[in-house]
Amino acid sequence: MLDEIHSIGFTKIELSHGIRLSLIDGIERAIEQDPKLKVTSLHNFCPLPTGYLHSAPNIYLLSSENESERGKAIRHTIQTMDFAVKMRTQFVVLHLGRVPMTDYTSQLLVMIHERKHGTEKYQRLLESAIAKRKSKGRKPFLRVMKSLETLVEAATERSLVLCVESRYQLEEIPAEHELAEIFRIFDATQVGYWHDTGHVQTWHNLGLTDHLQWLRQFQVRLAGCHLHDVVYPDWDHQIPGDGMVPFDQLMALRRPDVLKVFEFEPGTPAAALKERLPQFMTNFETIEWKVYT
Repeated sequence: MLDEIHSIGFTKIELSHGIRLSLIDGIERAIEQDPKLKVTSLHNFCPLPTGYLHSAPNIYLLSSENESERGKAIRHTIQTMDFAVKMRTQFVVLHLGRVPMTDYTSQLLVMIHERKHGTEKYQRLLESAIAKRKSKGRKPFLRVMKSLETLVEAATERSLVLCVESRYQLEEIPAEHELAEIFRIFDATQVGYWHDTGHVQTWHNLGLTDHLQWLRQFQVRLAGCHLHDVVYPDWDHQIPGDGMVPFDQLMALRRPDVLKVFEFEPGTPAAALKERLPQFMTNFETIEWKVYT
């Protein structure tokens, strides 16, 4: 795995929630043998909890009403933190959970695929979805905040920064106002923001937010980002340039202190990444510098 990543031209990697326990020894040996290889971030849960063989970032929810499940989510997140210390990285990317409610996101996407995006029916469904999310969201969010209190304490002891990732579905946590509340409660040395270009663009396409305004609002807490493109409305994890994400306008992502992690769907040809990513990175870095105000 690391040899293939290295062959594409990368020496800095994020270890994500698909890393099985059986891979850990090999990863540790590879990093010891090649000092150029560096782990920049971990995506919770990493490594995968015992018994799981495929990516599963949401098997245990920090928002769960079930205290046993929430306890497992906290425990496995702390295990990820311990692995982050071992990998000598400072950043752990988190999914915070979800609100138990009807899956409005899928319904909205079906209507968009049926070209009903501009109809009154779509607008009514969107308004119903937002209202339901607000009415159902407070209790799960308070459970998330309770979980974060424990996790922030553990992260502080380990000199780590927990990074809250923007999510893909309306039913997931955090919504925009919840993210703002998290940053009011926890300071930047404890909790940062991880901007996922595909997730926020999908929210934009659904009519839930404006991508640029979202990033402007949270740029001061920006620690890192997942870079990938979106073919309208929701086919994400594509190579930049294949979709509609306005990378030339996302100026805050270009800050040198912001970690930039490419995140592509499985099966993306390595040859295509070798050919196209260097040009994207060159263009991305040479865009005229601007600061959001």
